[in-house]
Amino acid sequence: MKNILNKHTGLTIFQQFLVLFLGMGFLIITVMAGGYFFYEQNFKKEELKSQFANSLKEAGDYFNTRYALQISNDLHFIERSDSFRTYLSSQKDEILINKPSVERLFLYFTDRPHGIYLSARFIDARGVEDIVTEGARRIKKYVSQDSFPSDNKLFSNIYVLFKRLMSAKQGDILVEGPFEYGGKYTFLVGMAKSDPEVEGTAGAVIFHCDITAFLDYLKSKVVYKEHVAGLFTLNGGQICAAPAENSAVFYTASDIVRLGSDNKGLFKVVLSLSSAVFFAELLGIIKETFISMFLLFIIVVLLAFFISRRFSKPLDALIASVRRIATGDLTARVNVVAKGELGSLVDSFNNMAGDLQKITVSRDELTRAKDTAEQALAIKDEFTSMVSHELRTPLAAIKSSIDILDTEIPGQLTADQKVFIKRVKSNIDRLARLINDVLDFSKLESGAMVLNLSPLRPEAIVQEIVEIQGAVVKAKGLTIGTSFAENLSTVMADKDRLIQVLNNLVSNALKFTQ
Repeated sequence: MKNILNKHTGLTIFQQFLVLFLGMGFLIITVMAGGYFFYEQNFKKEELKSQFANSLKEAGDYFNTRYALQISNDLHFIERSDSFRTYLSSQKDEILINKPSVERLFLYFTDRPHGIYLSARFIDARGVEDIVTEGARRIKKYVSQDSFPSDNKLFSNIYVLFKRLMSAKQGDILVEGPFEYGGKYTFLVGMAKSDPEVEGTAGAVIFHCDITAFLDYLKSKVVYKEHVAGLFTLNGGQICAAPAENSAVFYTASDIVRLGSDNKGLFKVVLSLSSAVFFAELLGIIKETFISMFLLFIIVVLLAFFISRRFSKPLDALIASVRRIATGDLTARVNVVAKGELGSLVDSFNNMAGDLQKITVSRDELTRAKDTAEQALAIKDEFTSMVSHELRTPLAAIKSSIDILDTEIPGQLTADQKVFIKRVKSNIDRLARLINDVLDFSKLESGAMVLNLSPLRPEAIVQEIVEIQGAVVKAKGLTIGTSFAENLSTVMADKDRLIQVLNNLVSNALKFTQ
């Protein structure tokens, strides 16, 4: 048993429990980390979509508030201006008097700090500039649609818009652009001015607008510390591009900014986030997740250690006690407090060890008792042999005397005396057999006697017993009748032992017969 207990040299129970708990903990943490990563990736992507959608809406709202609404209000303000109406209805000699007030009206719009208007102009129905202001200046050098420089992008777009306004409905606001001018991206917006004296169009008021404010607003759109907003013309021309345009794009969204009564598309706002920035953000999440999972793993290791120790400590103590019992120390017990199935196992082992100790003590006592009994039996056998020997000596002397009497004076004996001598000899032989039987009985107790088995006829055995008990039967005045069934089978038995048993039965029967 000692060799069996020492044969296994693999992991201990504690180590097996620890490996099991650590493996389970690592698997759970890995699944949790992977699940959390994919959840966070999808969450970030959906969050990015939502953020881009909100940013596009906010950009549209900003443009509508900062540009569309203001431009509409300013154009309608000019349309309703009394000084402008008075100027348009002035006679030739009144024009020079009324013109300065209209110019001041236009300067009000162009001479604003951080304003959106680069210039404001009124072009009469003939296509000739009548009033022009740029910033805080009044421009006295006018052009017409027949005389503007063909290579001037500004005038080219102005008169394209003018022609559209001349054929549009009164009050419609139309736009043209965007286009680059003077190092800036700009666009034109205008509205036809009705003639106050006759039904018809007196001309058109056109604003030259700067989109710098809108570009600055777009530059403020930052996601994960990267500028994400870009602005493009509808035909794909780049006004300003987000950094993501120069690298692999992870996600992009766009919307068209519209202006005017015909809801014409002016330019396209594009929001783009590069894959490098997005996955860099995810990498940060992975690092945070790794740190969290590492701390969680440390907790799992500690829990695994204490739980494994709790399970393995009673089992280690149990194995140590089994090894002590295997070496013969039956006093070994498991001195560990445990609950549940382990507690039941510890209690069962301690009870078994106690029972084993009791059984072993009883066995030792039985062995000692057996040795004492064997010694007593040997003494009894020796005593029986001595007594048998001492009894045989006088019995042999008596038998010799009877033999001499029978052989020396046979002619002098009567018939009854001869019968008596014969009976004495028979009893002497019987007594000798009894002495031998006592000796054999002693051997039977010690296990040294051997039975002499032979086939016997039952009726012969009975007849011999009748002869043995003949004197007693005659003295009591009794008779013994015998009757046997036909075809009795022989039996295998020790003749002397069988006669001894049956003779004792008959002797007892005669003894208690009156």
